[in-house]
Amino acid sequence: MLGNQPCSGLQYFETIAKITPMPVLRHFFRASIYPIALKTALVGLVVYWIAYEVRWSVKIARKAADDALALACRAKLEPPDDPEQLRLYLPKSLYAYPGHELRLYFENIVPPERFRQLTFKVESPFGATSRRYWSATFTPEQVGTHPLSIVVADLGGKELLRGQTEVHVAPIRAGEGKALRLLIVGDSLTHATFYPNRIDELCSQSGNPQLTMIGTHKLSSARPGVVHEGYNGWTWWHFLMYHSPGTHSHGTPDKSPFLYVGADGKPRLDIGRYLRETSPAGPPDLVIFQLGINDAFSSLAEDDIFLPGVDFILPKVEELLAAFRQAAPNAALAIWLTQPVNATQESFDHSYRGLVDYAGLKRSKIALRQHRLAGKLMKHYGEREGEGVFVIPMCATVDPLDDYDALDSVHPCFAGYRRIGESVYAWMKWWLASGAASAERLAAIETPADDSSSPTIALTDHQERR
Repeated sequence: MLGNQPCSGLQYFETIAKITPMPVLRHFFRASIYPIALKTALVGLVVYWIAYEVRWSVKIARKAADDALALACRAKLEPPDDPEQLRLYLPKSLYAYPGHELRLYFENIVPPERFRQLTFKVESPFGATSRRYWSATFTPEQVGTHPLSIVVADLGGKELLRGQTEVHVAPIRAGEGKALRLLIVGDSLTHATFYPNRIDELCSQSGNPQLTMIGTHKLSSARPGVVHEGYNGWTWWHFLMYHSPGTHSHGTPDKSPFLYVGADGKPRLDIGRYLRETSPAGPPDLVIFQLGINDAFSSLAEDDIFLPGVDFILPKVEELLAAFRQAAPNAALAIWLTQPVNATQESFDHSYRGLVDYAGLKRSKIALRQHRLAGKLMKHYGEREGEGVFVIPMCATVDPLDDYDALDSVHPCFAGYRRIGESVYAWMKWWLASGAASAERLAAIETPADDSSSPTIALTDHQERR
């Protein structure tokens, strides 16, 4: 403001121009080609110079300079009017079940560096909105599909974007009396086994399918029957091509479990053989692919993991999906939309201290890559349910702050793993209830009625992770 009257940036500099005696400076303040920040910096210098030279009241001088500085700060904070720099990474569907708290974190659905410049309004008859997220816990009477809209505005309240999604609330007894064979293919989050344990714990309660997990990897902390194919540091490429005999590190095998050496001594991908040997009772009904965060760390010398005309990730996704589809034509294939990383730079500094290849790594760089990868997967696979290909929107529902250990950049804390397991379970319940082709083929079995809940997961003192 000038005096006691509020004014806009243009009015402010028009006033300055009128009282400026030099024609060159009048032109400078009126011309639109010069940045507001540069103009306000000059105003501040002039004001303080005048205060010194002509002994203006210090209070008046400081007031005028502070007004100029505040205007410069607002100009810096206001998002540039560039649609390419602001977009919504909003999945088309979210999933819940009665009694489960569903949360949608706003930082996860916009470019990470823009979050603090924006406000969010959720239009839904359910739940409540805080600064960082929207949350809702549904009742059995609210089973069904509910629309949800999100309005994104700048700090001044100007609407910038609007997006829509649907919340699917699955019946709590969906899949009851069905047999379900599940294979999880993943990285260190799966290796840790906390969220597979939580899925198994939930499915062991009454009103659920009888779950059989498939896999060759089992930790000592796993519940009985909990196995998978989750390995520290692995990417989509590893499951397709990794073969390094004699190389074992961080709890990983020396080759992909899906590779077999032929008579010629060369390894070949053979999903069919893997399933015959690992699951003699039959192929999986559901395969979940929890991969992507390690891909986000690839080619760190580049600004992005998706360069013009170059994509090293999606072709690998397609290849692995095609191999599973050939070996298990009736299975549902569910792709986990890559979860966010820890919200703090301190967690990155601590996780990669002393590692030359990661020196100076910025959290913002990996977070943007994670957003981009989740967005690519969403775009390519979000509309392929008719082919038996689904997406699980983990990118939106994991808390990048409270679901992570303070000093771990990519691995959740125990509460975070628990939330992840419940989010996967919510999607599974919807899939079982939705009449999806694979779910319809599940064989009915007799299960004893048991309303007792199973034991809680024990957190071990040490868990090998990477």
